Amino acid sequence: MGRGGVLDLAVRWAAPQGCLTLDVVHRFSDPQYARISLAMRTGEPLGTGGEPTGERRGADTVAASGGVFDALVARDQIRIYPSEAERTQALAVRAAASIIGGQDGVLVMADTREQVGALNGAIRDRLVAAGQVQDTAAITTQAGERIGVGDRVATRRNDRALQVANRDTWTLTVIADDGTATLTGSTGQQVVLPPSYVRQHVELAYASTSYGAQGETTSVGHLLLGEHTGAAGAYVGMTRGRDTNIAHLVAESIEDARAQWVGAFSRDRADLGPAHAARLAAGEAHNYAPQRPQEQVLAEVYRAWTTEADLSERLAATQVLRDQLAQVVAIRAGSDPQLARLDTAAENAWAAADHARTRADQAAASIKADAGRIGGALRGRWDNDYPAASAAAQRIRGGSGRFGRHRGDVRQARVHLQDWAQTWRPVLAQLPAGVDELAAAMPYTATFALHQAITDHAQNTAEQAHPDHRQLGAAALSAAAAAHEAHQARSAAAGSLSRRLVGFGNLAYTDDPTGRLAETEHAAAELSDQVRRARERVGALRQEPAIRTLPPGRLQTERENWQAQRAEAQEATDSHGEWLAATAATTRVHLKEPVSPTPDRGRGQGIER
Repeated sequence: MGRGGVLDLAVRWAAPQGCLTLDVVHRFSDPQYARISLAMRTGEPLGTGGEPTGERRGADTVAASGGVFDALVARDQIRIYPSEAERTQALAVRAAASIIGGQDGVLVMADTREQVGALNGAIRDRLVAAGQVQDTAAITTQAGERIGVGDRVATRRNDRALQVANRDTWTLTVIADDGTATLTGSTGQQVVLPPSYVRQHVELAYASTSYGAQGETTSVGHLLLGEHTGAAGAYVGMTRGRDTNIAHLVAESIEDARAQWVGAFSRDRADLGPAHAARLAAGEAHNYAPQRPQEQVLAEVYRAWTTEADLSERLAATQVLRDQLAQVVAIRAGSDPQLARLDTAAENAWAAADHARTRADQAAASIKADAGRIGGALRGRWDNDYPAASAAAQRIRGGSGRFGRHRGDVRQARVHLQDWAQTWRPVLAQLPAGVDELAAAMPYTATFALHQAITDHAQNTAEQAHPDHRQLGAAALSAAAAAHEAHQARSAAAGSLSRRLVGFGNLAYTDDPTGRLAETEHAAAELSDQVRRARERVGALRQEPAIRTLPPGRLQTERENWQAQRAEAQEATDSHGEWLAATAATTRVHLKEPVSPTPDRGRGQGIER
């Protein structure tokens, strides 16, 4: 079979007897598909029996590639979708179902990093919804991906000290509070990675580029084939699965899909070694306008990578804000109407209590005024009547004298004292009933008892003139109790809401969370579009001759160098921020009174009635 890569170089220096030519494909469980894969690689047409004819047909590769496509259609190994979104979602459903079902031998491949990112995100969303992946304490990487416990991830930078290599795949099993992550390999080996490595060099690995899948062998392979796919990438993507390999295309018809397939296999043949790749790159570069200086294009690539990364970070932060706002909106959608009803109920209860207390106070004021007036009149009458009553008592005590000369005066004094006592007995109930006893008790000098008796009598008389005052007082007490109960119900609901929103900070008390959510969703959509354009810019730069003619692996080295520079710049920014925070801490102005983190959301909050 064909050879590629380093073997193409080695065969040039080996003696003829030291080379063996393999003519049987052993990767696949289906011999017929093995023969089709050879036709994909070599560009030979298929014979009537489904085997490569061995003929090189030069420019007639269209017919050869079309024959392979027809054979795959007959074998149900071609899937067609009306849109990119539907293709992505369909593959996400397939991949997530296989993972949930414990079928690890499924590999999804695409030609571009953007497609891989979209697939990884869609697959992960389904795994999170199914409870297969935990998203509550997820880490957001510098590439804008969220990774959590249960995610399948890949390490993308060699680090001997951490015992990880580029493109090693793992399952994330533990995330510490400081962002340290524990990864578990397929054989049970574990590594512990610091937060900086996780953010910068760990990515989701549910899907891969065809380039990254080279050397992989799995049970089932799924390839997204499109306008950027070349023959090398298509061949790799369609030869990873032992049992099944399926190509997925966005096309209007089977004829359109066939044209895309033929176009992909016409752009480049499979990997036939670095010399072959260099010749093809140089040949295509010749067709472009005058080649720009390599350093100039690389500098633009660096800037494009930075723009893409900055936008991706902003998008990730905006998406986090959007997700938090969505949770706040969902929580407050059920709580705000209830709080509004309880606020209204409390307001009405306090208003009713105030009205009832006002009526009771008005009745009490009237009674007080009447009691004062009645008491004053009684004291005036006492001051006016008492001297004559006291004189009558004295005449009675003196008796009628010798020979009864004062008998008539005594008789009149007894009548007068009896009348006086009859008048004042409702006020002074303790007055003796008999005239002689009353005369003996005079003069009446208990001034405090007299004052209190007059006051009590005046109060009772005034209250009898206002028979509704007791009902008004009881109504006021009842209304106040109802108001306190309504306030407690509102406070309990507000406390419950605060506990549910405690993790959202000031965001929880946004005046219009629904409106802000809409704004954030719009901002996220705009940023997504900017990220897409930034990635397209990176893709366009990678197609320039100065980049396409770079030695193999050079662009990846440049990417790693850019990542290191970005990490250093970020660390410098973080250090400066820490210095500013420390400086601010030494000059912090303390408020005289603490400020509550949660605003007063209704009448009566924090007010004792």
